[in-house]
Amino acid sequence: MVFGMTGESMVSASDLSEKYQKFYEKQPQFNNDGNIFLEPLKSFDFNIVNRESAKDFILTGGQIYFGFEKKDGLKLISEKDDGYGNVFYKFQQHYHQIPVVGREVVLQVNKGRRVSMLSGNIFSGITLSKITSFPEKNIILNALSKLPGVVVSGISIHQEPVFAIIIINQSPRLVLQSLVSYQSSKTGVHQENVFVDAQTETVVSTETKLFR
Repeated sequence: MVFGMTGESMVSASDLSEKYQKFYEKQPQFNNDGNIFLEPLKSFDFNIVNRESAKDFILTGGQIYFGFEKKDGLKLISEKDDGYGNVFYKFQQHYHQIPVVGREVVLQVNKGRRVSMLSGNIFSGITLSKITSFPEKNIILNALSKLPGVVVSGISIHQEPVFAIIIINQSPRLVLQSLVSYQSSKTGVHQENVFVDAQTETVVSTETKLFR
């Protein structure tokens, strides 16, 4: 597989480990929370030619340094050019094709197609049981109905539930995610992304879209 190209020379997968050693010589800032902020040395000459080579670059480094496994993956969220030749590739971490909420990385490439920066947040070592069920609306409805003051008849689901993974206290949890609106006698009208634990069927997190 070809990852990058400079003139007539090509960088192969077998050469990538050595390239990464040069990339990480600058003492990368990486901690147990998965935060990444890396800048290459001037001698780092690895080129990124498109979104696929950008993804391969991050995944290979993740396998070498961050504990990524074959079941881990990245999905492109956006690809933006700032008008000065810099391109920013933004990816979300996935596990067995399930998105990991809030775990994203950005690879910046300059106009010479060389890596300028890698930053973001990933979580390594996710292990979850194989999913054999399907995300169901009733699980979302039942979980919301257990919240204090929620008017059950006022619950509306605006997006079909999907599986996702969230990290709580450094522990991955499989959840059902959906955009819902509901009314509470205590806190009024809500429109939120709701995350319901797939095992306990309880709300473990929310992301407010509208609150009053």
